[in-house]
Amino acid sequence: MAMYKTQLLSQVIYKSEMLLGLLIVNRLILSLAVLIIHESKLDVLNHALYILGLFQVRYFCSAPKNAQFREQWEKAIDEVTKYTGIHHFDVAVTSWVMPSKRLILQELIECDKWIAVDHHLCHATLGFYDSPFQNALILSYDGGGNDGTFNIYSGTRKDYKIQLIKKIGLNLGTPYRQLATCMPEVTGKTFSNDEPTNYMRFAPLALSGKVMGYAALGKVRKEWHQELSDYYKWFVTPLQAIFSLGDQLNLNLEPNALDNENARDLAASSQKVFEELLCAEVNKCLCTLRETGQDIDGIVLTGGCALNVNANYEVAKDFGYPVHVPSAPNDCGISIGAAWQVTPPIQHFPTQYCGLPLHGLDSLTKLAQERNARVVTITELAEIIANGAIIGIARGRQEFGPRALGHRSIVCYPNKQELKDKINRLKSRQWFRPLCPSVTVECARDIFEVCSSSEGAVVKSCISSNGSKGWIPASPYMSFAVPLTAQAKEMFPAISHFDGTARLQTVSNEDEPWYHSLLVAIGQKTNGKEILLNTSFNVKGKPILNNVNTALEILDNNQSDTLDYVLIEDYLFQKSL
Repeated sequence: MAMYKTQLLSQVIYKSEMLLGLLIVNRLILSLAVLIIHESKLDVLNHALYILGLFQVRYFCSAPKNAQFREQWEKAIDEVTKYTGIHHFDVAVTSWVMPSKRLILQELIECDKWIAVDHHLCHATLGFYDSPFQNALILSYDGGGNDGTFNIYSGTRKDYKIQLIKKIGLNLGTPYRQLATCMPEVTGKTFSNDEPTNYMRFAPLALSGKVMGYAALGKVRKEWHQELSDYYKWFVTPLQAIFSLGDQLNLNLEPNALDNENARDLAASSQKVFEELLCAEVNKCLCTLRETGQDIDGIVLTGGCALNVNANYEVAKDFGYPVHVPSAPNDCGISIGAAWQVTPPIQHFPTQYCGLPLHGLDSLTKLAQERNARVVTITELAEIIANGAIIGIARGRQEFGPRALGHRSIVCYPNKQELKDKINRLKSRQWFRPLCPSVTVECARDIFEVCSSSEGAVVKSCISSNGSKGWIPASPYMSFAVPLTAQAKEMFPAISHFDGTARLQTVSNEDEPWYHSLLVAIGQKTNGKEILLNTSFNVKGKPILNNVNTALEILDNNQSDTLDYVLIEDYLFQKSL
């Protein structure tokens, strides 16, 4: 068991229709979270030390019906037993669970006691303890949990205390996603009267990320500002709210009904209002803290809406405090938050690479021999990438959270627009969706525009240079969309979005030594800029891979030869002849 003491077991099992977080504690803290509709997962900690991270939505790859609930959780529990040897637990902690699902879990899991932790408290706990801050303002906001849609907390590390300040009756998540249903370029559908209300009522969660990128194509329409603000502030039921907004704007907001120009402008205008409403709440909270004499050294944004990288950057830019977003701010992170409510971590533990090792590693050497793969050094790999190759990387443990951060990534040197187009074709992604860069912390200020610090502002955990007041947010988890410099936009068109920003991943040697070294080597082989385009290693409709054979299948089956090589651990594979 000693070998597992600094690893985390987190298992995502499937996507379905309801939310459940489950935590079990024995000498190990075992946190199982069924996030039905969203994500599902299982976390194991040993007195707040990580055991292993398992994202089972990437393991099973499909979304079973409710009838398969028991079968899939049996598989999850078998994985726990395999890695820990534990069969009986002391405490199970749930977050928002339907009684029928709890009964099934109680039959499957041997434990002595069950307790409950609120949804947003789980988000806040993960966000705060994952941050570098001692005293923080914490905002948890999403489409809703058992305890609301937008909660404000304060976090104090000295006494391991996370305290609710207030609940805000504001839902930014659902109305933001709802508007995407009327935009054909976002949904990939055409206008139809077939069951429109059902589609709008149960808008896919993936639309939020798509419409965020789509917003860069439009212009903000000032004449829509008040109506959109009211739409967000008074949002109650999806159909009533969106059709009322359509009447006020004189737009048809039925599913897929908008023409492209109005759709793009509506996306841009909605994004702007989203950011303004968030910043207004942050400002109110900071004013209250100042009036009461409470000091903070940072702001934590968490919950599903904290995946809005444009809004995150506005908060970081406007208020002068460092902003932290955990690697899994959405619901795939709540089981760790539940675990940390039971046993807070004594010291900071990075979570971004606590997933499973690759499945099929036992056959890697044999496959390498059969396919004439060779071991490559970082210098050799950098040379290949600098010469224009697109490479899939599968090495180390899986990432924890929705972003690929160099362990399950497709990478290339982003100096040509055609590379972005090729990768989007490989992954069957919409043309307007951005691809993002990984940049060393040492090089980030040469590529991105810096913010000016407010007088007296705290900039710890931001990237700055000695003698300079300028800084950019530290972004190890791809949490901020930051403006590129004019030179960088010209040099790296493959990662420059339509609005001139890029969702950056800052990489330090402490974050990931191998990936940092690769970026440094890229700089040495090119023009001195330590940068790669980095997107998740998967194809359309499939989760991020975690299997040796899957990586090679993608390499062999890409008909356009978009993917040139796959690196598995340190073996470089070419397409099978």
